[in-house]
Amino acid sequence: MAGTTQPVRGTGTPNSDVHEFFKAEGQHANVVADLDYLAGNTVISNNGVGAGLSSDATAQDIETDNDILIRVGGSHFKFATVGALDLSVSGSICTVPGAATVSTSKSGAMWVFAHPDGSLDAQTDISTAAWTSAIQSLAQYAAPSTSTRLLPLTALHVPIGVVQVTEGGSGAYTWGTDSIAGETETFYDFITRPVVLSPMASFAADAAAATFTYGAAKAILGSGVYVAATGKANVTLPTLPAGTIGNGGVAAYLFYVLADDSEFAFQLGASYTSLSAARTAVRNHTRNPLLAWLGSIYIQNNRGSDFTPGTTNLDAAGITTTFDINPASTVSASLLTLGIG
Repeated sequence: MAGTTQPVRGTGTPNSDVHEFFKAEGQHANVVADLDYLAGNTVISNNGVGAGLSSDATAQDIETDNDILIRVGGSHFKFATVGALDLSVSGSICTVPGAATVSTSKSGAMWVFAHPDGSLDAQTDISTAAWTSAIQSLAQYAAPSTSTRLLPLTALHVPIGVVQVTEGGSGAYTWGTDSIAGETETFYDFITRPVVLSPMASFAADAAAATFTYGAAKAILGSGVYVAATGKANVTLPTLPAGTIGNGGVAAYLFYVLADDSEFAFQLGASYTSLSAARTAVRNHTRNPLLAWLGSIYIQNNRGSDFTPGTTNLDAAGITTTFDINPASTVSASLLTLGIG
């Protein structure tokens, strides 16, 4: 059952004046990228209430329990509740989600999108999810190095939430066939864009080790949840699905948090030709609508052989590892200063 949409108001292009201001002032390209991100298609918070994703009466399907507003192309649309989305068949755009599974005792995620025409769609990042943790499955959104399915579905589809499932050990879970409630599941409603409130106090490689340490930080998830991360030592780069870094290559990792003591360094790519090219790719990546992105790690390999994540020391001879800490978001203050928003 499809909902209905109703245009609420047009807003024009919300970032055009700000764009020109920052260009004229010679601000860093990252600021412009942040403005584009914040002005893009998104859910408009309804007093902190999201779409209300939940299991349908038919427990392999999902529904939304609340009306929400979505912003598409600068205009706002009312998106009504949707009584049921059958995950065993194709939506209006997406590949049949029912063909997707979560392997035994592994994690996977189903991303949910609203369209201005009133339809609801859902899609996984990959046909067979075998991620080792909840946060790793959530980090795969629009992942060029791992995703085999298009996320977001189209430029008009707004991510409104995600269903994250960890299979309980009884056998592979099939989306649209097996009961969501029969597994360990979490429903996330999006009500805002993830932002950094207080940047990491530190972010650096551990000496003579394949690990790194990050310091305390504060952020808001796309679900509106406040996260106060206390930091952690001896964090290892993931070996799944991140590939090796060939000699002469540069890898870029996005460092995400979901909660205190729940972090993941997601490999965006491993074969950039320079640090500058890797930073450009990071700046232009499709951002995760849920996880807080605290910083980035870049590894330049000139050791004469492959760099293996989780095995090769981050300070080994011929390896240059760079850590970028994302600053606290200052865009809101900038907009107020300009009298915009």
